[in-house]
Amino acid sequence: MGLRKSVLIVGLPCVAVLALLLSWRFIVFVAVLLMSPLCGNEIVREAVAPDGTRRAVVFQRDCGATTGFSTQIAVVWGSGNLPDAPANVFIADGHPDRTKTDARWLNSATLVIGTNALADAYKAERHVNGVSVTYERR
Repeated sequence: MGLRKSVLIVGLPCVAVLALLLSWRFIVFVAVLLMSPLCGNEIVREAVAPDGTRRAVVFQRDCGATTGFSTQIAVVWGSGNLPDAPANVFIADGHPDRTKTDARWLNSATLVIGTNALADAYKAERHVNGVSVTYERR
């Protein structure tokens, strides 16, 4: 009877501490997993506006094995980083090499996007952040 009481007095707190540590690790693991980006951007090429205030960034966005490649174009300010988010100007199915997509500036307020993926575009904005956007089919 004394041995059983000793096991309960020593063992129960040890089991409780072990359970707490394991549950804490699980919570941290889930938090890290949820905070990690599921998608990644790979910059293919950039075009700087003539006045240097903006850049048109052509990139490929990959969101894992269950999704295909996508060609995207974002207009970002100056030398700022490309956000880890979908583009604000153009999004179409296919890798940028396959879609033959590029961007060039006519002037600091007019961007021309050339692509053969206009029919597959999910987004093809005409105006973004004070920039007029025109499209050329390839």
